[in-house]
Amino acid sequence: MSWAQQVDTFAETARAVGAIVVAIDDPSLPGLGAWDLHALAAHTLRAVTTLESYLSEPEPTGEPPLADASAYFSAYLDLRSADPVRVDAAVAERGRTGAAASTLPAIATDFTELSAALVPQLMSGGPDRLIASPWGAIRVGDYLRTRSFELVAHGLDLIAATGSDQRLPESALRDALSLLAEIADRRGLTPDLIRVLTGRDADGVLPLVQ
Repeated sequence: MSWAQQVDTFAETARAVGAIVVAIDDPSLPGLGAWDLHALAAHTLRAVTTLESYLSEPEPTGEPPLADASAYFSAYLDLRSADPVRVDAAVAERGRTGAAASTLPAIATDFTELSAALVPQLMSGGPDRLIASPWGAIRVGDYLRTRSFELVAHGLDLIAATGSDQRLPESALRDALSLLAEIADRRGLTPDLIRVLTGRDADGVLPLVQ
């Protein structure tokens, strides 16, 4: 998709997730794993706030960027495979910390307002602007794909946990599926992904992005 379409997809997906969050009646209900709905929503908002934060920093120099969005997730998965207990605990704690720092209505509003504020900044900078991520420099176009993916993955988690009938944008769903295939290819898991998707290994767990 074009850069304008990619930016629009990100903002539209953020708005859709915000609509799920604003309709939550009881934020203390189970969300995902160790998170209640409030913490899950707070963690999901990081798909927007990390982009906002990285764009506010100077463009990094002196290092080649990560190859693409799949390389970003693969770097995370390498770290997680080395110490899954520590990494999972840190992720869970960030969600709880985010929930403690903001009310659920404020989080719902931030999905729409923060993502809308990022649109002109993204459009003016273009997809090749470099930003600094935890795994090294990355083109903002590649990082934006990871943010839309996170909105899709956890948006679907929120839909499952709340029973919402909210639909996520089809363009975001298609790109998330494409990115999963790219991650599987990078990690040598394409045959495993095909077997799961075709029902050959229904009980298997595909260790891509959790």
